[in-house]
Amino acid sequence: MTGVSEGDRPVVLVAVEPRLYASAIGTAIGRLRPRLDLRVVDPDDLAAEVRRLGPRLVLCSQPYRRSGRDGGPVWVEFYPYAEAPKISIRADGHCSTLEDADLEDLLSIVDGLGVPCAKPGRDDRAAREIRRGSEFVCKESKERGRDDDPRHL
Repeated sequence: MTGVSEGDRPVVLVAVEPRLYASAIGTAIGRLRPRLDLRVVDPDDLAAEVRRLGPRLVLCSQPYRRSGRDGGPVWVEFYPYAEAPKISIRADGHCSTLEDADLEDLLSIVDGLGVPCAKPGRDDRAAREIRRGSEFVCKESKERGRDDDPRHL
């Protein structure tokens, strides 16, 4: 099954710039959601790791790239020093943005995957964006004909 490692642990890749953030975010999420197979990877190796591991979620500072297969990972672009938006979330062809984000928002994205490692009952803004599925479509992106790339939101 794509995005699940040995022991049915969902694979999550973290490749955020600056790299110190990737380590801190990966450590925090890994400790708070221990049933994930969380891997901090070098941003330069991200594409190869996505192909190799088939993660359920990618948290990175790189634009979305189509995986070439249906049901690819939830792709979260995180830019800690951006003016706005700081986070773009893509799941199943739909996207949303958050103007600002903290660790709780990142955890809610993980929780929104609906995997067994998620804490039940969490219902904040980032998790809702993942759950809304077909109800939320980036209209601006579709109007521009660029729904495959959140840089064009």
